[in-house]
Amino acid sequence: MRDTLIQSSDDFYKKAKQAGVNITYWRIEDMDHSIRKRPELIERSFEWLKQQLQ
Repeated sequence: MRDTLIQSSDDFYKKAKQAGVNITYWRIEDMDHSIRKRPELIERSFEWLKQQLQ
């Protein structure tokens, strides 16, 4: 089942950018709340986090 609440995330991102917040937002089409089914996204998230901590 697709995430039907994605618009609220999109709106949050837009408002943050307008406010000058340094924000990273990955919008993944057809994503639901079962990230465990997408291990490549978990790995990608940890790689991004490692880069941010350097």
